[in-house]
Amino acid sequence: IKDFRQVVKHCKLVVSRREEAEREYIGGIITGVVIIFLLATASCYYAGYLDTELVLPMERMMSSVEAFARDPLKPLKERSSIRHKETINLENALIKFGCLLQIAYGEAGAKVISASLHNDGSAQVGKVVNAFYGFCDIRNFTDL
Repeated sequence: IKDFRQVVKHCKLVVSRREEAEREYIGGIITGVVIIFLLATASCYYAGYLDTELVLPMERMMSSVEAFARDPLKPLKERSSIRHKETINLENALIKFGCLLQIAYGEAGAKVISASLHNDGSAQVGKVVNAFYGFCDIRNFTDL
């Protein structure tokens, strides 16, 4: 046993973890590259989705409002689509509102509508307009 203790005192144990560290290093690099690829792919897909589902319909609505501001008497047409149902419903609501404005104000109010849509939100001063109003009451009209 004495000899064994002396042998153990002079022995040196060397453990190398180099291969394991290299495998972890390469695994970490591969994991990082895969994650970056997945994030880039998801980002591109999401950007395209937002463009088709939100940006383009909003631009189309803005162009409809601008066209309505330029010529409030121009007939408005509703759109239909199966794919963009929510944005088409919103656009059709704007078109219906524009049609109601056309019906309510008519040709006389076209300038008012156009000026209001071109206005930046500040209050406008009124304008005096000469108009004629007629009223006729026919007595016992229902008896005829």
